[in-house]
Amino acid sequence: MPGYRKYTQEGRFNGEKVSFNHFIDQDQFGDVAMAAYSAAVKDLPRLDIFGIGIGGSILSEIAKVGNALYFGGCDKNVYCVSEQGELLWKFQTHGLNVSPTVNNGRIYIGSFDENFYCLNTKGKLLWKFGTNGPIASKPCVFDDKICFGSKDGNVYCLSEDGRLVWKFGTHGPITQDPVFHKGLIYMGSDDSVLYVLDAQSGQLVRKIMSNGAFGTPVIANDIIYVGCFDKNFYAFTLDGRELWRYGHSSVIGTRRPLFHNNVVFGCSRDGNVYGITTSGKLYKKYITKELLWCTPVTDSKNLYFGSPDYNFYAFDIETGNLVWKFPIKGLIASTATLDNGILYFGGWDSHLYAITTSGELVWKFKLSMSTPAAIEPEEELVAAMQSQVVWEPEVVKEEKREKPGEADIADYGTFSGTYIDTTKSDYLGRKKKGYKTG
Repeated sequence: MPGYRKYTQEGRFNGEKVSFNHFIDQDQFGDVAMAAYSAAVKDLPRLDIFGIGIGGSILSEIAKVGNALYFGGCDKNVYCVSEQGELLWKFQTHGLNVSPTVNNGRIYIGSFDENFYCLNTKGKLLWKFGTNGPIASKPCVFDDKICFGSKDGNVYCLSEDGRLVWKFGTHGPITQDPVFHKGLIYMGSDDSVLYVLDAQSGQLVRKIMSNGAFGTPVIANDIIYVGCFDKNFYAFTLDGRELWRYGHSSVIGTRRPLFHNNVVFGCSRDGNVYGITTSGKLYKKYITKELLWCTPVTDSKNLYFGSPDYNFYAFDIETGNLVWKFPIKGLIASTATLDNGILYFGGWDSHLYAITTSGELVWKFKLSMSTPAAIEPEEELVAAMQSQVVWEPEVVKEEKREKPGEADIADYGTFSGTYIDTTKSDYLGRKKKGYKTG
């Protein structure tokens, strides 16, 4: 049926599995899929972000360095956009791309095509390194080394020229980000362990155990604050001793908490952001409608974050009251960057947004694909769901990737210049002090 896509809704009737086929306008399929997916994964032991297809959506965090914004797209491109919203370059990979880290003139980014890429700030490929699984981990950089995790269950450490320094095997897929602190790497795995590794050798220093997968921790004043899928938010000493836990009916702060003024802010699957003091007490609750995935950002006055309910929010950090909300035409799973009074974040509606801290649009940038990325649970999670939505994507020819542990410095990938006819920016200049019009 032209212009439409089919999905299958599965359920049980009198103990038997039944399916219902429907056709839905494909312009809306990403939103419908997300609604069903959100309900299905709400109480699962981990947030499985690997079941995301190709489309013009942004899952990535936005990295701003100088006057350039770097991010990964679900349309197989890594983007560099100016702070005025104009495309500077894009680099094509073979899969969905996640959050980059920019350091010393290089962009490090993982992809669902199972490769880890190193680009320079002109969009030229310097090298790529192959793993055995999709990469959803934002890398950390320390001592001229780069560390990240893969769905193949390994933590990788590479040199600046793409050579393997060490790898450490866990017993589960890794969706979280490594954290470097005082010579050690802290990395959560879906095997319910927070691993503490020697950053130089990759040797295990200690394990911190729980009854669920740990999220990405934040370390402040030598205390580890981390959410867990056992529905506790923890504080540990650096030697792994538990100081306290904040128990809740839903998981809190598994993506990465924000530490600000001795309060840890974490998004929750119950649709709220919770502020928890360093003594383990509730400071404030910031209420939205849908389960949240992003890391909040703050200017000390307001707390800012996006939601799958199609809104980007600003809450008064002290009172917890809603200050404003900025609606878009899709869910928001991208962690924002705040710089000089401008918030930059990606939407599932194929746009990168720049808005002021008062909630006014400065510009929006359109990705190369208008159709949003489909979302569907992976096979191992289907059994845990009572119902699901499964989209039937177009068949994509399997792309070549590098062999595990192999860096290729000869393949320079695809590079597009400044002027790309198929990718346009909608610049809405405002005649206000500090903003250019044009």
